[in-house]
Amino acid sequence: AGELLGQRRASGHDAAGPAPHTSAAGPVPVQVGRHPSGHAAKVVPRITDFGLARDTSTNHNITRPGQVFGTPAYMSPEQALGRSEELDSRADIFALGVVLYEAATGRQPFVGESILNVLQAVVDQEPVRPTKINRRLHVDVETIILKALEKDRDRRYPTAQALADDIGRFLEGEPIEARPIT
Repeated sequence: AGELLGQRRASGHDAAGPAPHTSAAGPVPVQVGRHPSGHAAKVVPRITDFGLARDTSTNHNITRPGQVFGTPAYMSPEQALGRSEELDSRADIFALGVVLYEAATGRQPFVGESILNVLQAVVDQEPVRPTKINRRLHVDVETIILKALEKDRDRRYPTAQALADDIGRFLEGEPIEARPIT
């Protein structure tokens, strides 16, 4: 995961910045391109769309409270509970945490035999610590991932930039701001 996350700094691209092309028409979760250095072996992963879009500059909600929309394994707890009035950028931070977890461990943090089981896991279960699955993973990367996956949205990173900054600090060998979950 550190190598994967390292591409953000090495490429000079900001993973937290706006994607040039996004669409709510279908799944376009990751766009991969060549590293600017020209090395064929290196790629730059870019998360460009989670499949749903909403205009946050207005108070108009397309969904009603209690409705659930999205891919269950990537939903934040507030989204899984249908609390659309609580949705903000921190729900996206949770989804980014799922993507980081997958990159670090090779599996999703919340699984179940049915959609309902997955939604219940998102709401009620803590993910297996990434270092228990990937023992080579640095504890700071685990701490960053678990902060993004906090059940309480007030304990998650407040913005994608804050998450990207902590990843950047790790990659630069500086102390991260996230603290281990106890």
